[in-house]
Order: sequence, then C-alpha cells, then structure tokens
Amino acid sequence: KVGDMLSPATATTAGAAVSNAYEVAKAGGKNFKWYKLQLDLGYRQLQKGVRSFEKQIKDHEGWLRDPQSKVKGWESRSPAYREGLLKKWQQDISRHREQIAILRGVLQEKGYGE
Repeated sequence: KVGDMLSPATATTAGAAVSNAYEVAKAGGKNFKWYKLQLDLGYRQLQKGVRSFEKQIKDHEGWLRDPQSKVKGWESRSPAYREGLLKKWQQDISRHREQIAILRGVLQEKGYGE
C-alpha cells in the first residue's frame, strides 16, 4: 500500500511519520540538513515547494496505478525490475510527504500559519 514503505525506526504508520517528520528534522534527526536549508526560503518559495511535492506525489500515485504510463514495455520487464520500481515509487511518495510536512512546519515556525 502506498506510504507503507517507511522504516520502522521512523514511525509505525505513514501518518505518524509524516506528522513527526518536521519535529525529527528540527531536532537534528533525519532530514536535518534539508530542514536547515528551508529556513532560508520565503513564503512563496516554501509554498511552491509544497505544491511541487504534491504534484510529484500525484504523478507517482498515477504511475503506481498504471506503470505503463511511465515505463515503456512494462509487461516485458522482469518481475524483479517491476517490483523494484514500484517500491522506489512508494518510497519517493513517503519521502515527498515527509518533505511537505517539513515545509509546512517551517511555514508555521516562520509565522505564516500554514
């Protein structure tokens, strides 16, 4: 299922991982360096980042539903290749959700009330 590919150390469910991603990054954990870079961005840049990650999630979810729309000759690929790519897309979605949570946290931290 989409979003289930997070490591157990991050959280037990995808929702918990996303809601905690900002706190973990701010505390110096996973994504700390990326979080620090986001602090230099303004409101418009942060909002654009959220929109961009949301679009990437939508694209990846579409590829999970219809892999042939992204990979020509999907059916002729090996099962290991197909499974690996599906797993990668799920991981990408999880990472993008964490990044959105961090961006929204930074927006709140900066007083933008996101």
